[in-house]
Amino acid sequence: MITVAAYHARFKDWPAEVRMAPWALQEMAHLLDAENFALLASRVRLGTTLRTSFAAGSKRGRVVYGSVGTSPALEDLEAAESWLGVTVRREFLHD
Repeated sequence: MITVAAYHARFKDWPAEVRMAPWALQEMAHLLDAENFALLASRVRLGTTLRTSFAAGSKRGRVVYGSVGTSPALEDLEAAESWLGVTVRREFLHD
């Protein structure tokens, strides 16, 4: 979500693709149920990369998690959370 929020803050648009380290994609598939994983995949193309942990991009450019620096503003994080629209499986939520 941080990488997507940083992409949105920089380009004022949403990424078409999110690439992540293979371990991260495996964790993402574990944290989301089938419905939420399908929703995520309908928002962005999912792929893997060995160059960084997370990258979000489109024809306009790319944002790499390691180069984000400071955390995106709260409003950018909230916008990314809303746009992505996914929630982790209930057993992973902390009450």
